[in-house]
Amino acid sequence: MNVYRVMRFETSKLFRQKAAHAGLIVVFLVCCMYSVINWMTRPVGSYSGIMIITDNISLQNSLLILPFLAVLIAATSICVEQSSGTLRTLFTRPVKRDNVITGKFLAIFLYMCLIVYGIALISFLFAIRWGFPEDFISFIPRLLLICLVYILINMVVVAFTFVVASQTTSIALTALASIGFYVISMLVEFFSQVQTYTFLNNAQTLLQMLLGGPFELRSAYFSVGIIFIYIVGLLLIASLLWEKRDIMS
Repeated sequence: MNVYRVMRFETSKLFRQKAAHAGLIVVFLVCCMYSVINWMTRPVGSYSGIMIITDNISLQNSLLILPFLAVLIAATSICVEQSSGTLRTLFTRPVKRDNVITGKFLAIFLYMCLIVYGIALISFLFAIRWGFPEDFISFIPRLLLICLVYILINMVVVAFTFVVASQTTSIALTALASIGFYVISMLVEFFSQVQTYTFLNNAQTLLQMLLGGPFELRSAYFSVGIIFIYIVGLLLIASLLWEKRDIMS
């Protein structure tokens, strides 16, 4: 079974999970509540339609709503299937373990795309109240990339979750370790000696450039590279650990 078929299988399975449905409901409710509050407290002319879109996504990421949801879905995807024996059934088929890791990762990536771009779409509908600048059409590609950066931030946490989940079947322990990893990553940003190489600092650099700051191509390439090194590196570690783990007995 190749990666594409595994991804389709895992995506179908993920979108049938109650946790995935609950996550969508919670995120979109928070999005609507934030938008309504701004609708009631910020008169026309005091706010920007673009700002409510970006602020809505940033808020849910800062409050750990998006990271926690990503961790929960990732932990459930592996821990529950290990303890229930679903993975043993899957491995009776001609499928490589690293393909399973990659397929699950891509399925969660699609889910997070639905979440983040869904927030952007709902926010856009509310943002019509405040209007948009004349160059908004030209800003849309940047807005789509801003959403993608937030998605990649959470996919780093998903990849770390896979590393932890390869060693335990406890969802609580996996979630605690993964959220701890994210919080520590935020704290590490305060240390200038290492912040250049943290994925959150580089994501913030990309966001600042995409929001209208000075765009430096070399800096953008460096930041994208660092984020992908985190993702690929953690996925490789997870695959190696999973290969060594006996889950067939």
